[in-house]
Amino acid sequence: MEQENFNKVAEQNYLDLKRPENVTTGRGMVLHSQAREILFRVYCFILAIHHFLPKRGRGRIRDIVELATGISHQSIDEIKNQYSTQGQTAFNTPQKNLSKNIKPVEKTNQNYLLDVLRRTIYRFYTEKKKSPSLDDVHKEMLKTDLFSESRSKLYKLITNDLGFKYKTLDNRKYLCERYHIKLLRFKYLKEIFKLRSLNYIFLFIDETWFNINSTVSKGFVDNSDKCFIKKPTGLGERIMIVGCFSSNGELIIKNFRCKNVGSADYHQNMNASNFQKIFEEFLQYFRNIYPESKLCVIMDIAK
Repeated sequence: MEQENFNKVAEQNYLDLKRPENVTTGRGMVLHSQAREILFRVYCFILAIHHFLPKRGRGRIRDIVELATGISHQSIDEIKNQYSTQGQTAFNTPQKNLSKNIKPVEKTNQNYLLDVLRRTIYRFYTEKKKSPSLDDVHKEMLKTDLFSESRSKLYKLITNDLGFKYKTLDNRKYLCERYHIKLLRFKYLKEIFKLRSLNYIFLFIDETWFNINSTVSKGFVDNSDKCFIKKPTGLGERIMIVGCFSSNGELIIKNFRCKNVGSADYHQNMNASNFQKIFEEFLQYFRNIYPESKLCVIMDIAK
């Protein structure tokens, strides 16, 4: 009796699933590896118990699987045929297999390609005297037998593998590498080496400044009115600081107040007369320390 009731319920459920409004074929869906394997297992299970189903509920096996899972019989046939030829690889997600068709570049060839790409970019600056765009580099690389891929792939090689960044050019580096600058740098270092061999004492001079009313601009604050620093309005007077450091480690600092003219350039305050006065004080101080030694003063650009 129980078996007969089970058969009636199974037959009725099968007929209900077969109604058009209950059929969802799932066309256009991407079946991932786990779903593909489960679908194949369901197919194998229905195949194994097919003869035990009621006669009216048997039908074609793939139609039963389609009704049970909502997956079209075309997908079922595709997975079944792939499994017969490929085995377990038939369960892999289709999109993941596409990446396997791309032939990986060997490491040796990759290093050679990156070296050619780097020299191509450098050649635009040295020979063609221009900043290359991505299109420029791409056209040049396509002329070689090493590269035949898209602009996006080339951009990843330039930025990720070579470490280039597309940003504002720093032409100061170019100026520092000009021939006459290199020559002056060579003469300077040669003279320094000569004076060191003659036991000169080197004095390094530089200057800076700050405003009397200057305060820090950042700090820990909350929503209360306790986190602030009282200070007078305006910048206040400007303090000029001049320091002199010897190659033997002595340091002397001079400072003086001056009127703040409201300019960020402090050279209006550090004029020739003020600098000469401080400079003579420095020389006198170090002559007293090294009466028998010769002094060499090194300073930054002075106007």
